[in-house]
Amino acid sequence: MLLDKASVAHAFNHRYSWLLLDTAASEANGSTACGAESRPQTMLGTAAVLPDADVVWVTRAAALDVYRVAVSWPLVGTELPSPSASTLAEWTALPASAARRRNLAGVRLSAATVVSRPQQFSGWTDVSSRAVDTFPKLTYPLMMLLAEDLNFRYDLRQVDAYGEERNGTFTGLAGLLERGIDIGVASMFMRADRWRALHYAAETVELKGAFIFRQPSQSAVANVFALPFSRGVWVAAGCASCAAGALLAALAALARVAAAPDPALARLTLPDCFTFVVGAICQQGGCGAGAASGAASAAVPAAFKLCADSFVWPAVVRCAGSELAPRLWSLRLVMFCALLSSLFTFTSYAAKVVAILQAPSDALQTIDDLTDSPLALGVQDTTYKKVYFAESEDPATQRLFRRRLAPLGERAYLGVAEGVARVRTGLFAFQVVTLHENSFVFVA
Repeated sequence: MLLDKASVAHAFNHRYSWLLLDTAASEANGSTACGAESRPQTMLGTAAVLPDADVVWVTRAAALDVYRVAVSWPLVGTELPSPSASTLAEWTALPASAARRRNLAGVRLSAATVVSRPQQFSGWTDVSSRAVDTFPKLTYPLMMLLAEDLNFRYDLRQVDAYGEERNGTFTGLAGLLERGIDIGVASMFMRADRWRALHYAAETVELKGAFIFRQPSQSAVANVFALPFSRGVWVAAGCASCAAGALLAALAALARVAAAPDPALARLTLPDCFTFVVGAICQQGGCGAGAASGAASAAVPAAFKLCADSFVWPAVVRCAGSELAPRLWSLRLVMFCALLSSLFTFTSYAAKVVAILQAPSDALQTIDDLTDSPLALGVQDTTYKKVYFAESEDPATQRLFRRRLAPLGERAYLGVAEGVARVRTGLFAFQVVTLHENSFVFVA
C-alpha cells in the first residue's frame, strides 16, 4: 500500500533513496532467485520505479538495484555487493544510481520540440540563420547525443509555442509536458508558474538583452551651445560681467558727481554700461567708432590719447566693445579688462564648441538616456518579446516600454536583419539577445 502511494506521488525519483528490507525472502540453497528477483517484481507490481529512481531491494543474501525502463516494462535488477559480505567503504564507493543506468533498451519516449517560425526554419543543422529558433537548435543536437548515449529513441512532435498558462492549464510545449509526454527537446525559461507542472533538467543559462546603436552626435541629443562650460563657469562668467557693468556705472556716476571734465560721462548711464557688457561678451561692437572717437580726441591731451590708443583702439579694431572713449583712466581700465576677459572667454567657448562637434559622443550611457533620446527604438522579434518588458521589475525598463515601445505596437518588433540594417543607416537603437548580438556587433 505504501509503495503504491509512493508511485502515485512520484516519490521514486533521484531526490529520495529507498532501501527496501525483505526479511521474508527465501534463502534456500543460497539461491537468490526467489528472494531477490521474484519478490521485488511481486511486491512493487506496476509501481513507477523509473530510471531516475534510487531503489535497492535487500535480503540477507543479496542486494538488487531495481528499476524499470518504462511504466509498463518489467523490472530490471542489477546485483550489488552482498550486504553481509561487503564493507561500508565498498557501498559508499558505488556510483550514483543514474550513473549505473547507461542502457535504456531502445525505449521510445514521447517528446516535443518548438519551431516557432516554420516558414523560416530550414533544418536543425542550419546555422546561417541563428536568430531563428536559437534555443531549440542549441538543445536538439545535445538531446540527440543523449539518446544515442543511453540507447533510447524519440517519438518527436513539433509545436509552434513554448506555452503560457490560460485558465489553469498550459498551451504549447509546456501543455504537452503537463499532460504527460516524457521529455521536451528544447530549452525553456524557468518561471514560477511552470514549476508546478514541469521538471527542469541540465544547467541553467542567464539570458540577457542589450541595445546596440551608434552613438549620436552631441548636437542630436543636447544643446551643444550649453555644453562647453559647466554650470559653475557659466555662473562665474555672468557674475563677472554683471560686476563689470555695475562697476563701470558706479565709477561714471561718481565722476559725474565730482564734475570730472569728460563729455562721455553723460552717455555712461546704467543701461549703456550693461549694453557695453553684453556687446563685449558677444564680441560685437561699433566698427565705425574710430572716426567719431578720432574727432572727439582732437582736443584730448597727449596723455589721454596714449591711453586711448592703448585701451580703446584695440577693441574698436576688433569690432568688439563700445564707441565710447572716456578720458578717465579708471573707466578705461574697467572697459579694457571687461573686453579682454570677454575675448578670452569667447575664444575658449568657440573652441570648445568645435571640439564637442568633432569629438566622438558618449551621450547615451543608461536606459533612461535612451528613453529621453531622439533615437528610434526597436526590439528583436522573439517569442518572449512582450513578456520580457511586461514582467520586468526594473523601473527604467518599464518607463522605456511605456513611453517608447508600447505606442508603436507590433511595429516595435523587428527581425535581426532589418534591425541591424536600421542601426547601420540611421539613429536607431535595436534590442537583441546577447547571444545574437555577438554574431554581428562587429559589423554594425
